[in-house]
Amino acid sequence: MPENTPESFYKYCPIDNITDFDKDSKECEEYALKNLFNCVQRFSSRTTFNDIFDTQFQLITPTKAECKRLYHNSKLKGELKRQFKREYVEMYDHFFNQMPYLAKEMWDSYRIYCVTTDPTNNLMWGHYANCHKGFCIEWDASIMPAAKINYSTSLPKFNFFDFMKSQYGLISKRGFESIVEVLFKTKLDEWAYEKEYRFTITDRKPIIRQDFDDFSLMEFEPSWMKSVIFGCKMSEETKRFIVENIPYPMRFKEAYIDPVSKSNILIRDYKGYEHQRYENVR
Repeated sequence: MPENTPESFYKYCPIDNITDFDKDSKECEEYALKNLFNCVQRFSSRTTFNDIFDTQFQLITPTKAECKRLYHNSKLKGELKRQFKREYVEMYDHFFNQMPYLAKEMWDSYRIYCVTTDPTNNLMWGHYANCHKGFCIEWDASIMPAAKINYSTSLPKFNFFDFMKSQYGLISKRGFESIVEVLFKTKLDEWAYEKEYRFTITDRKPIIRQDFDDFSLMEFEPSWMKSVIFGCKMSEETKRFIVENIPYPMRFKEAYIDPVSKSNILIRDYKGYEHQRYENVR
């Protein structure tokens, strides 16, 4: 039986302190809020991940004999064929030594945005939303589809042959991206509680706002968001600040502790400060 497609994805975001917060300041350290107000989200390099095994792959390195066979059996012609021979056959030892660095450089250049299908996860509110004082963005999954993470007991394998073939047009760009997607959506099963999905961006130019060494700010449309969910411990001052300063119509919700079980988190519409002016816009 096929799994139901999620209706929403959720992104947990931290807030530390809004005192003297200036949403237009370049020095502002409350990046989650600043990004929310400016219609951008942070897509990170894997180098910033808290899981040291995330997107770490077992690299399969082709032998010199395998490179020769590919050279002789490929459909490459002319200068392209001669270039392949120079790079991967005649200079094989240099290529072999550089392979791990080339692979790392490629993986580090990709940008990733991690989301979940669970807005009531106590551990994730604690780990990623500053101990429940932050907020959670609810994205419309029909507009922003993401790939589901596969949880495994071992790291995935990457055959460098696939990269070589993509560089010389022996497999299509889309074919190579499909291989990358499989790799980037595999994590060790100890993280299964996160119920993670993710976007992996390999070609960032169309939607990039700013690019940095280990992350990029990607543009989004406010209509892609269904709501902003306030954490259980978010102060009313912070809630009011967000409601007053968000520059587009938005539905607000809040997380709260289930009064019956005392051990679960529930979500409800936020009925606090001036919420009525947003309720009927969607």
